[in-house]
Amino acid sequence: KNCQKVIDIVNDKCLPRAEEDDSKVFYLKMIGDYYRYTAETASGSKLEEVTENASKYYQQATDASDNLKAYNSNKLGLALNYSVFWYELKNDSSKACEIAEKALNEAREKIDDMDNDEARDALSIIELLKEGERVGDLC
Repeated sequence: KNCQKVIDIVNDKCLPRAEEDDSKVFYLKMIGDYYRYTAETASGSKLEEVTENASKYYQQATDASDNLKAYNSNKLGLALNYSVFWYELKNDSSKACEIAEKALNEAREKIDDMDNDEARDALSIIELLKEGERVGDLC
């Protein structure tokens, strides 16, 4: 119930005002996250509905992230959460691994281009992506 309130507010108030790709990715990922949280306690047709919605918003966020730098913290956070979605809700460790590895590899290629603030934010998420690979034995 509370998750749906957050989804509605972000969808109705925040997302329409997001002009930059970075903001769009942030809000679309957030909606995907809240649908994923809802799925944790859902069952039956409700589970199918919220899982489909989470997937839809994560994919929209992924599409919106195409123009962001590989080490952008919202782009990396999206990859982390989308890989968790594939692993936990879709039981597809292969797809989860593919998303995490792609984000890691692209960020590593551009690591020298980062300034200090970008590096600090990106490296902490990169570590979480690497940890997810180890813990879940995804790759």
